[in-house]
Amino acid sequence: CLLGIDDFKPQAQHWLQQADHWLALAALNPTAVLMCHPGLPDPDPTDAIAPARQAQYAALSEPQWMQLLEKHQLQLVTHPGSMAQPNPAVNA
Repeated sequence: CLLGIDDFKPQAQHWLQQADHWLALAALNPTAVLMCHPGLPDPDPTDAIAPARQAQYAALSEPQWMQLLEKHQLQLVTHPGSMAQPNPAVNA
């Protein structure tokens, strides 16, 4: 179950409101993955969703984010197999 598809509004509070819903769904599905692509300000004028990335970064930096995780009894985890690995065929 992939969660986190949003409307790219550049507002941290808006993203947190959506995250509350996503986390409620994630609490029901132990294999759920919450996708986001936070970022710091980017001077690249071709990045149309840079403001949304900044809003996600701000939202994830808010104490409210941790409160939402606690509310839904979820925790952040990393899994070594979930990290992108270089494709040897591409670098050959």
